[in-house]
Formats: sequence, C-alpha cells, structure tokens
Amino acid sequence: EADLDHLTGLANRRRFRVALTREVERWRRYGVPCALLLLDIDHLKSINDTLGHPAGDAALVHFARIIREQIRTGDVAGRIGGEEFAIWLPETSLELGARIAERIRLKLTQAALDWQGRSWPFTASFGVAACPETSRSADNLPAQADSALYQAKRSGRNRVERAR
Repeated sequence: EADLDHLTGLANRRRFRVALTREVERWRRYGVPCALLLLDIDHLKSINDTLGHPAGDAALVHFARIIREQIRTGDVAGRIGGEEFAIWLPETSLELGARIAERIRLKLTQAALDWQGRSWPFTASFGVAACPETSRSADNLPAQADSALYQAKRSGRNRVERAR
C-alpha cells in the first residue's frame, strides 16, 4: 500500500520512479523501444472550486479508472502529483504512444464524471516522448514528455502533443 496512491490506486510517485528506473535500464541493456506519457487534468482547480474537493477527488478516481481501462498489461500508470499522471509504455513507438494517449483523451471526453446526479465533463492534456524517436536515451523522456505536455496546455488543452 505504501507504493500506491491512496486515492486512485495507481502507482504513487515513488513506485512509478522505481518502475521507470527499471525500464530505463532495460532500454540501455536491450534497446527495447519505449514511450512515456505525461497527463494533466485540465482545470481541476475549477472543479474543486465549483463543486468542492470531494468532486475533485472523484474526478481523479474517474480519470484513473479510464487510464486503467485503456492501457495494456505491462504498462505502468501512476499519479505523480496533484492532477498529474504518468504512463510508462514498454515496447512502444512514439506513434503508438500517441495513439494510446489519444484513446485515453477521447474516452475521457465521452465519459463525463457523474457527480450528484449530473454529468460533469472534463478534459486532460497529454505529452508523449519515446525512444528512439525523440531521444537516444530514455533518461531524457521525462523532460521531453513534460515539454510536450506544456505545449499541449499552451495550445488550448484537451490535446495530445508529441515531443520534438
């Protein structure tokens, strides 16, 4: 339980970093393609401010459920900060990583949060980086995915951006 986020049941930041370190070593040793997604719920603060923190927590749980439903066995999903999530995709190209991110994004837009008998839509933004397409080193993927995530935010949110 110490390795799980208490609210979402996903890996917490510490467990995710351990998994990422293990997978980066796998990349170094075997050259297995890999991708990293960074995800951020758009405007979670407004959900908290409008509906209250229990609704914000419900949005986090809802988003985590969608993530779990849309990823594959062997992928590692974690909540790494307030409304920030990460997904490690072993044996995944940049193109496939972007398609998985888009699938999660679309599912979220189709499955609004049910809160107190009403549907509350919300969205998320995504950044994708991959070895070997965006970097020769998996160590660089977190910074690249983070940069792509912030590009998605600056470009209007509710979108998937690939690292360059």
